[in-house]
Amino acid sequence: MGKILAKQIVNVVDLDSDQIIVGEKKFSAPIICLKKDAVHDIVNYNGFIYWVIDSNILDQEGNFRLGVEDMKLTFQEFSGGWVPKTI
Repeated sequence: MGKILAKQIVNVVDLDSDQIIVGEKKFSAPIICLKKDAVHDIVNYNGFIYWVIDSNILDQEGNFRLGVEDMKLTFQEFSGGWVPKTI
């Protein structure tokens, strides 16, 4: 049986070509961006952008996050809990 190429399916997202995705997209789970040979992966979840060592554990020593808390932009590091950091 032959392989179906992504370009044969309308509106499919592939990994091999430049694409523009239009329209609103909603996700019910974290969006995880893995970067080859990087120390931290990027996770977008619950209003924060996280830089994490393990994308399955958001609250882990050495992780960072950026988001809005109490109407202020905050950058935090996880060290027994989320601690504000000065940029």
